[in-house]
Amino acid sequence: MSPEKPKALHAVGLQIEDHLLKVVFLTQNKEKVIFNELFSIPVKKSESGEYVNPLYIDDQGKKLGQLVKSHLTLTAISGSETLVRTLFVKLKKERDIDSVIEFQSEPILPFDSGDAVVDWMRVKTEDEGSELTIFGVKKEHVHNHLSLWKEYDIEPEVVSTVPAAVLSFCQYFVKDEPTYLFAHVGSRNTTCGLVHEGKLLSGQFLPKGFMALIDAYAEDLGLSDEQAHIEINQLDFTSLDKERFPSLMQSIDHLRMELLKTFYGLAKQMKGEDVKKLFLTGEGGAVSSFCKRLVNDLHMEEVSMVDRDGLKFDDEALKKNAVPIGLALSGMPAGEESLNLRKGELSHPNPLKRLMKPLAIYFISCFMLVVGIFLFGQAWIGAKEDHLKERYGDMLSYMNTSYQEFEMGYEQKTGEYEGEILPIEDLEMMGLFNRLDYLESEIDAAPQPIALMPNTPQVSDVLAWLSTHPNVVLAGDETDDKQSLIHIENFNYSMVKRPDEKKRGNKYQVKVEMEFTSTTPKLAREFHDALIEDNRMVDPKGEVKWSSNRGKYRTSFFLKDRTYYP
Repeated sequence: MSPEKPKALHAVGLQIEDHLLKVVFLTQNKEKVIFNELFSIPVKKSESGEYVNPLYIDDQGKKLGQLVKSHLTLTAISGSETLVRTLFVKLKKERDIDSVIEFQSEPILPFDSGDAVVDWMRVKTEDEGSELTIFGVKKEHVHNHLSLWKEYDIEPEVVSTVPAAVLSFCQYFVKDEPTYLFAHVGSRNTTCGLVHEGKLLSGQFLPKGFMALIDAYAEDLGLSDEQAHIEINQLDFTSLDKERFPSLMQSIDHLRMELLKTFYGLAKQMKGEDVKKLFLTGEGGAVSSFCKRLVNDLHMEEVSMVDRDGLKFDDEALKKNAVPIGLALSGMPAGEESLNLRKGELSHPNPLKRLMKPLAIYFISCFMLVVGIFLFGQAWIGAKEDHLKERYGDMLSYMNTSYQEFEMGYEQKTGEYEGEILPIEDLEMMGLFNRLDYLESEIDAAPQPIALMPNTPQVSDVLAWLSTHPNVVLAGDETDDKQSLIHIENFNYSMVKRPDEKKRGNKYQVKVEMEFTSTTPKLAREFHDALIEDNRMVDPKGEVKWSSNRGKYRTSFFLKDRTYYP
């Protein structure tokens, strides 16, 4: 997105027409456009001939003042001051086109390119380059336009043109129409254009608008301009009496002929294709009977507006405000290509003005977030320190040492005498870490204790276990003797490993070696499997050895060690 064509989620479109300042305020929420405000403010000339600033008169003016200060503001130069042409350039990238557009468009402009502001919209991209629609306006007209708005203390950030604004309105409210003409019948003039696949191919301006019909109607009935303006909206244009409304009929015929010639010239852009569809907007387009009369006289078909969900304004109000609505739509991210004639020396003097408040809110929010994170971090660290001090006190109690006794010994050995023993709650973290390091060094320097009370199965325990083992003896009835399945001929019980002064890390390990016979190899194998299985005597981590020789079997295994090692 070009920095000279700003976009915003909140956009205000403005137009001054027939002493009315039309205001439209739109908001984009995700992909949906919301029509928030649509109103008009009278702007009349005073006795000195100067416009009266409406921003300080009534509530509507004050509302407008707040809108233009806070949101993206767009205005449009009249179609009478805009030249619309097509141009083909052998470029495709937007940056490349921007760099050569003034030079490339010079042959099609009727005035010096140095005195003009040129902007463009892309129609289509081909293999050889891009087809563009060029909008050219004299710098003098842009200066006059900006001076007009300065009288109302309004500095628009984007200056577009009426044809481009009506195009944006058409793109939003006209769907599924590949080719059609539009006529924006304003109060004092009419802007026409040819739209193909949503792109403007050409535009023309007529110095005659709906006000000419109102004046003719007032002349025929002898009414005041204000009264005629009110009554003409209820007039049925499809059944007018020529004798009663001679001036009005003549004015309608004149407008029809001008439109017919204009449409014929615009339709040439389609190279023989017959264009029979017409979309009407503006003051004239808001009067349904006038639209029906006009399309019938032109032998064309009227294009209808599509229904948009959530709109709180009727078609009449929308068509009357087609230009400011189109401007606001073009300034939103969802809008298609837009124009901005504020370039170079005409650029907005303070492009960040609208962003100052959001930026201030953003940085204040960031600062508050940092402060909140800092305070939360301090509270979290404080809670961790308190928990650590509590664990430190518990550790001293486990060592059968009081906090005061440890502090006295610590001060004597380290020489860090502080005058008095501080409570554990007042210790700083560095002091606590120093005490923990000291305590760790004391523990490391202390001799390691030796487990002198082994807790391993004794010989009697092993023999008792074997005498009742189901794979050693077969138990019979209470009156019968037990039958031996294997006969133990040699039994050796020895402690092969134990901790001592030189090897404090050793653990007690008792090894049992047996030599026995069995009536069948199967019974011997079952006894071997029983030794490998989990049981209360044999250490599963120790190796179980097994061998056989001429009916005799030898096995060795280690006993479980349940000794407590400090």
